[in-house]
Amino acid sequence: VWSDRCSPSRTVGPQRMHDVPVLLEALPAVDAVVISHDHYDHLDIDTIVALAHTQRAPFVVPLGIGA
Repeated sequence: VWSDRCSPSRTVGPQRMHDVPVLLEALPAVDAVVISHDHYDHLDIDTIVALAHTQRAPFVVPLGIGA
């Protein structure tokens, strides 16, 4: 999760307490993006969209998460 909040809203919900350890744009190529389940602390739509645009890796997700 690279967003400021773990929430479906960008204005309410748990807010990030620390800076991200690496900028999303600075990530090296990854082999796969694995999403275990659809809780907001694991499935951040803004991060997913950014990864889809910056990585050529397959997304591995369980059925029911838009697979």
